[in-house]
Amino acid sequence: MAAKVWDSTANGGKGDWVPADTPRRGTPPIPDPHRERRVRTEIRRAQLTIALFITVGFAVLAAVVAIITGLPYERWTAKEFNATVTEKFLCGPQKTVYCVSIVHDDGKAEVLQNHDSLWWWKWTSTDYQTLFQPDTRFHFKVYGWRWPLRSWFRNIIAAESIG
Repeated sequence: MAAKVWDSTANGGKGDWVPADTPRRGTPPIPDPHRERRVRTEIRRAQLTIALFITVGFAVLAAVVAIITGLPYERWTAKEFNATVTEKFLCGPQKTVYCVSIVHDDGKAEVLQNHDSLWWWKWTSTDYQTLFQPDTRFHFKVYGWRWPLRSWFRNIIAAESIG
């Protein structure tokens, strides 16, 4: 026979002997006066953890996007030089890109593209194109590589007339 214990809450509150392994309602736990503060602290900690994960995630995403979209390419290939403009024209498959033909001070000829650049925050390609006149010297700042196979030209970031 299983052991029995007296449960004063059994039998409608009159009490009765019940098996020892029967779950009993018992008395309610003593309220914890610091529980509310601990819960608020845990919630704050969870919110800070979430904010940290979001911030770190955004930073990682921004770095990946910058690497994929070419920020290092545009920044690491930047060069400055003086040259004389010989001609300006439209180039590209649909003739929609501004181009400038130049001659470097050492006599080397080159064609540069002149289009806007997000990473250099340059939105003045049309303004520059009006400044480029044949036989005018400029101090150019450009980025990129010349790759004839793909018809890539270096892009003008800034140009300043030097007389």
